[in-house]
Amino acid sequence: MRLLSRNHDGCTFLIGKKARRILLELVQRYPVTSVSYQRERTDALKIVPDGEADLLEEALVQARKQTRRELETILKNPDSWAEDKRGIQLSLTPEHLEIMLQILNDVRVGSWVRLGCPTDLETTAEVKISEDNIELAWAINMAAWFQMGFMEAQKHV
Repeated sequence: MRLLSRNHDGCTFLIGKKARRILLELVQRYPVTSVSYQRERTDALKIVPDGEADLLEEALVQARKQTRRELETILKNPDSWAEDKRGIQLSLTPEHLEIMLQILNDVRVGSWVRLGCPTDLETTAEVKISEDNIELAWAINMAAWFQMGFMEAQKHV
């Protein structure tokens, strides 16, 4: 993935056809983090007053539905995707770039949680990669790769 242009209207990236398939596969997994994980985190960090966890949970469900609708808008928008001889141009407004980052973060963190929250994915001492969990390790790494490219572009918008 390569940044082609950026301005106040957004960013345009050049991605290959395989990279597009991977990105689409990743974002279709959204949401990966479970509502129960969010509740456990907020309970552990004591960031929600007693009795308001249900309100937070409902707000999270509604926010995910809205994010899913916005994702569908991005994916179906013909202005977002343009094929040229070099590959696929992906154009994202600043708002759509932020949505993509949120979605990819959910996929990355959710996959990491499902993998058992390993401290080091570089070694397999902690995690035995198997046929059952290889897609989780793949999703973590691919989501991080796209996030890095999008965040780099976001710095300059």
